[in-house]
Amino acid sequence: MVVLLDREGNEVARSGPVEGEPDEPIDVTVLDAETGDPIQGALVRGRCNFEGSTGEEDQSQETNEEGVATLLIPPSEGYTGCDFNINADGYESDSLRIGYDGVDSDMDMDDPEDVTVELTPTEDGDGETHTATVVVTDIDGVRLEGVDVDVNTYEAGEDVAEGTTDDCGEVQFDVGDGGYEVRASAEGLAQSSANMGLSVREDTTYVINLYDTDEYDGEGPRGRVEHHRTRTM
Repeated sequence: MVVLLDREGNEVARSGPVEGEPDEPIDVTVLDAETGDPIQGALVRGRCNFEGSTGEEDQSQETNEEGVATLLIPPSEGYTGCDFNINADGYESDSLRIGYDGVDSDMDMDDPEDVTVELTPTEDGDGETHTATVVVTDIDGVRLEGVDVDVNTYEAGEDVAEGTTDDCGEVQFDVGDGGYEVRASAEGLAQSSANMGLSVREDTTYVINLYDTDEYDGEGPRGRVEHHRTRTM
């Protein structure tokens, strides 16, 4: 944890985890959306992001025979939130978002609870692709032209597609169902680690906010994903 002090030695800001406070375990139960049966071997993978920092703590768990994976959610103080992707062979992927002041989140980081995620089976030989529209802006929401965007598979890190934003700050990719990591790069600008994970199972718009590396204070807006999620608590 990083603590900033004023000249009198008073704390004025901090980032990173709070020492001494225990993580809260939650069970993520992954089920087949059509049969209700547990899915063994589903990969639940993601990260919890430090406030005012690009640091993160990665977690990766496979579900057991009961379809359950246990995640550790840190205390909210010192963190902005957690992002997880859920993937299983033969199923459309899903995502789980915790914290971020409740904006586009599935639960509050101060009160995490067990959650059930239902994955929809994919049709054999379907081969359907979806259009992923990536919009890149600065932290004030101004769209940026000429930003390079790379898309990789979330689990294996394999290259999927690359492109450059047009004069509307957009670039489109045709991708299949799955979890992806989307990285945008431009000189003098940086991307938060909280703003990279993307789960695709339908046409999706993904907004990436880039910040000035010399001026960003850790409080800028996070990215948002516009797609449908199915889950039960």
